[in-house]
Amino acid sequence: MGNTVDYNRPLYLHPSDAPGSYSIEIQLKGMENYMLWSRAMKLALLGRNKLGFIDGSFQRGNSKGDL
Repeated sequence: MGNTVDYNRPLYLHPSDAPGSYSIEIQLKGMENYMLWSRAMKLALLGRNKLGFIDGSFQRGNSKGDL
């Protein structure tokens, strides 16, 4: 039997997870709109199960098994 892929793991990269695919309509303009931009970015990362990489909840060593 072959290995199964766990699509819910943060380390899983879907083909649509290419650089530039995190389209945020809000351009960061410094402190002027940081809170709005930050919320939009966090929602985009959460939707792709990648938020743990920036908030510290996913740390090196949390991964078990092959990638």
